[in-house]
Formats: sequence, structure tokens, C-alpha cells
Amino acid sequence: MGQAGSREEKAVFPEARQKIDDTPLLHIGGRFEDPGRVPGMRRLRPGSAHNVYIPVLPQVASLPGGGSDWMAQNVIDILKQEHEMVLSQFSELSSKGTSNRRQKYNSIKENLIPHMIGEEQAVYPRLMESGMRDMALEAIEEHNAVRTLLGQLDSASTSEEDVWVAKLKVIEENVEHHISEEEKIFPQMQQKMSSDVLSSLGSRYEEAKRSAMPVAAR
Repeated sequence: MGQAGSREEKAVFPEARQKIDDTPLLHIGGRFEDPGRVPGMRRLRPGSAHNVYIPVLPQVASLPGGGSDWMAQNVIDILKQEHEMVLSQFSELSSKGTSNRRQKYNSIKENLIPHMIGEEQAVYPRLMESGMRDMALEAIEEHNAVRTLLGQLDSASTSEEDVWVAKLKVIEENVEHHISEEEKIFPQMQQKMSSDVLSSLGSRYEEAKRSAMPVAAR
């Protein structure tokens, strides 16, 4: 046995040993490494008497409000959540007597336009590669129709509430139809794509959507 304070090691489980000072050594590439010197590891509770290290996982999926999640989210789950959100926004805005109508309309566009661009740049190309070309092309044309209607509403005055709400409801109906048709594709996506592919697609969708944010603000 070595003297106290030496670097004598004792086995605690097959993948690692533990030094006398309570710092676990990681078994990497056939040898034991000090975790403090291993990239991707950070010390948990730096002020603690025990040297406990944990892996720092990459942040790859954004969350509402600008935060990040620890792992990529399935693209189908992302799209369903965003569909529900935008339909809720339309429902509120199409009610007569709604205050801050223009501001809420701009909020819808800030969510809807990046959503459409993200689908067109990340999701629909993958659908085409997976034998769903006709569905993807139809979805793109539905997006174009919504863009045209949004352009018409952009120039409409909110002073005539009945006219403005009528135009908005036409857009809402188009979006509802598009979502209904698009979500019919999801079971086929789940059959033809692995969970890893759907998660990777979720990351690419989020990245495409982020790049579209300045476009939505116009």
C-alpha cells in the first residue's frame, strides 16, 4: 500500500478507477485519464470537496424564447407543437374586438413564415427523397397561397374590422387545411425514417428556421 497522499488507485467499476483524492479516472483508449484534462468534461460543484466530473453534452435544438435543449427533437413533434401554436394565434386574432390586432398579426407572421421556410428547406426535400414528392410539391403550393394572402392583408387597414377579419379568416382556413393535410404525412414519415433521421431533420429544420428570422421581421 502507498502512503497517504500518494497517487495510489483503487478499482471502483470496470470503466474507471478512483484516486485517493476522490477524483475518478476515465478509461479512454486503453488508459486512464484525469477527467479534468479530457475535453467535453466539466467539474460538478467546483467548490465541493469531492471532485466529480460530468460530460458536457452538445446543445443542438433550440427552444422557444431562444434557449436550447440537450438533444435534437423529433421533427414531427416540433411541427405538431408549432401547428398548435399558430392555430391558437389565428383563433384569438379572428375574434372581433381583439386589441393590439396589428401587433398580434405581426407575431403570427414571425412564427408562420420561418415555419414555412424551415419546412421548404429541410423537411420537404427529404419527403421528395423518400417517395413523397407529390405531397411535398402540393404543400409548397399551399405555402405560396398563404404568402399571397398574407401580402394582401399586409396592405389592408384594420380600421374596417369586419373586412380585415374576413381576410384573416380566409388565411386561417388555408392554414388549417394545409396543417390537416401535412399531418396526414407524419405516419408515413415515421414508417420510412428512423428516429435518428427524424431527430437530425429536426435540427436541420430549426437551423433553417433561425436563418429565416430576418425575413419574417420584414
